[in-house]
Amino acid sequence: MDTMPDNENPSVDMTQNNETATTKKIEHKVVMEVQNITKGLPLGRDHIEILKGISFQIASSEFVSIVGPSGSGKSTLLGIIAGLDNPDTGQVLIGGIDITRMTEGKLAAVRNSKIGMVFQAFNLIPTLTAQENVEVPLYVGRHKGSPSARARELLTLVGLEHRLNHRPNQLSGASSSA
Repeated sequence: MDTMPDNENPSVDMTQNNETATTKKIEHKVVMEVQNITKGLPLGRDHIEILKGISFQIASSEFVSIVGPSGSGKSTLLGIIAGLDNPDTGQVLIGGIDITRMTEGKLAAVRNSKIGMVFQAFNLIPTLTAQENVEVPLYVGRHKGSPSARARELLTLVGLEHRLNHRPNQLSGASSSA
């Protein structure tokens, strides 16, 4: 079995928010915990271990970056954390609940209410406007209020209020992922 050298595994940079680094230590609740995640993939007759024993916790006040060279397993790890893929071993706990053992229906509900992710490929519906693309998960989820009003509010928050009626092919790459 081939494995990636340890220096090529993705690393997790947990930088505490400056507001919490004051003289008074503030305790924050763990919102996500990754426990001993492993993931391998077949490569011809071989099996390549992509993730090997990845563990960390994220508290409510932390800003986290997952960094590493190309091919080190960052996207694989993020897919597992988001519930889009399953690990070979280990657990991902969101709010103390293990998402790696959930049915697809329950996992979809957790993804809709607890997990947010911006993809490299923007995954926008090309025939819908920016506003309509933002509205889609609001209709599917348990959003209270007007999805249209909330979509406009969110697009304004990220500086795209002037692009509400633009389709994805009319947005720049940076605008598409904002």
